[in-house]
Amino acid sequence: MEMPVTFEEVAVYFSQEEWAVLDQQQKELYQDVMRGTYELVTSMGEGVDYLDHFYETSSWSATRRGRV
Repeated sequence: MEMPVTFEEVAVYFSQEEWAVLDQQQKELYQDVMRGTYELVTSMGEGVDYLDHFYETSSWSATRRGRV
C-alpha cells in the first residue's frame, strides 16, 4: 500500500545563494514545476493548503511579487 504524499515531502527549496545564481528561465521553470507539483498533490486529497506556506517561505516568493 502506498502512503499519502504531502507537498512538503516533495517540494524543492533553494537557499538565497542558490536562487541568486539561477537565470530567469530557470526561476520560471521552478515556479511552474512547483505549482504543478502542488496541484498534483492536492488533487490526490491532501487536505492541508501548503501553497500559501510555500509562497511565504520559498526563495522565489519575493521575486515573484516584485519585492526583489
